[in-house]
Amino acid sequence: MITKSETPIYVNILKKSLNVVEVSSNLLEFKDPKEAILFGLHSCRSYFPTNQGILHLSYDSSFWRGFDYLPRYKNVLRNRKYVYIEDYSYITQKYPSSYRISHILNLELSDICGTLEDHFGIDPSKVIITFTGGEDFYTIVGSFILRDLGYIIFPEDLIDVFICNGVPDLVVAKLGNLQEVLIDRGIIENGGFLAEVELWPIFGKRSKVIPKNIIEEVLAVETEPEARRASGGRKQIKTYLNSGSFNNEVLICPGREGDERYYNDSFITWSKEGDPIVRITPPIYPVPKNFEKAIQITKKVVVVTLLKVLALSKFPETDLSFAEFAERVIDNPRELKRVI
Repeated sequence: MITKSETPIYVNILKKSLNVVEVSSNLLEFKDPKEAILFGLHSCRSYFPTNQGILHLSYDSSFWRGFDYLPRYKNVLRNRKYVYIEDYSYITQKYPSSYRISHILNLELSDICGTLEDHFGIDPSKVIITFTGGEDFYTIVGSFILRDLGYIIFPEDLIDVFICNGVPDLVVAKLGNLQEVLIDRGIIENGGFLAEVELWPIFGKRSKVIPKNIIEEVLAVETEPEARRASGGRKQIKTYLNSGSFNNEVLICPGREGDERYYNDSFITWSKEGDPIVRITPPIYPVPKNFEKAIQITKKVVVVTLLKVLALSKFPETDLSFAEFAERVIDNPRELKRVI
């Protein structure tokens, strides 16, 4: 028996959590194209139709470690404000088991592009087609909530290996003076996805009231795709806290709206109507034993990400190597004001 599509649930949550309009049961229009791009980039199965073909692009640890950078895809990323969303688990069950996943996705992509043009009159090059669901989906939407709360979000498996045993689904952080400079220069508005540190050459800088005295924090985040798995997620996340690198933990899990009565931890969930329910508690460990190492690594990743998208002409004349200049910026974030 084919599992019922969860796409309507995902669409409803997105309507409640982000500034989007439902065009159809699968098609959403984002009021801010950068938000659409951020949603697409953080799903592991997003596709960007172009006149030359369909590009699969995901901002994950492999993208970052390959020293690839988003401004390279400027012509692909700008001007897309639509997201066509499909439940990945549902569509893969519609086809015979002998079909390869790549073949299934190609068939679906072809059908969707035809629907966009013939039924909606929308050029597919203005759309991101995303096959998502479960952990992938809830991690993305939970990340937008953490971003609004002032956290910078790092992709899974990017810095985890340097600061703890195991791999949390996300590491998020507040970076003190460095983050204040990023906000001041319009790179991010409050919190931000790491990808946003690369997107400003495409979408421009944005200004916002600059918060003062941002307290440095590093949190471990675990996502579970369904309510019955929440207890397992809570047990797993405790192991990350034992590393001595994190101030606190956050569980992202749907269907846990009653948890505030039974648990004292931080969590993000959604009501049956799709409204977000968020609780972030004070730090469990104000100064964990390995905190200094964790905060320095998160800062280094942000600074390197920012510097790699700058034109060489922006760098000051100096005998310092790239690595040495990055370290100088980490120690004195105001140095960034000279190059941005």
